[in-house]
Amino acid sequence: MDSKPIDFEPPPAEPEAPPKEIDEIVKLPSNFWSIVGVCALVIFTFLSIAVSVTIVCVTLSKQSDKKCELNFQRSAKYELDYEPRPRYISVSDFDKDGYQDIVVANSGT
Repeated sequence: MDSKPIDFEPPPAEPEAPPKEIDEIVKLPSNFWSIVGVCALVIFTFLSIAVSVTIVCVTLSKQSDKKCELNFQRSAKYELDYEPRPRYISVSDFDKDGYQDIVVANSGT
């Protein structure tokens, strides 16, 4: 047998179909609208900050003629009565163990 190289010819090309309407539309990358949304958010944030700072600076009084005076008023009519000594003392066998127990109630409790 002769070993000759066999030349393969590519199959004939199919005729191109006319483009459909969907193919004619320019397709944007999938992350395009994400980038547009982020840019819009950044621009909105900067504009909001600029407007807010402008409003505060315009409406803020430049002159402060008023002197700050601290006027405190008593809100309670009576102060709490506090004594550091015990007010009430009771001695008894409360837990029935045969030993005397002491209960102390201090002032304010």
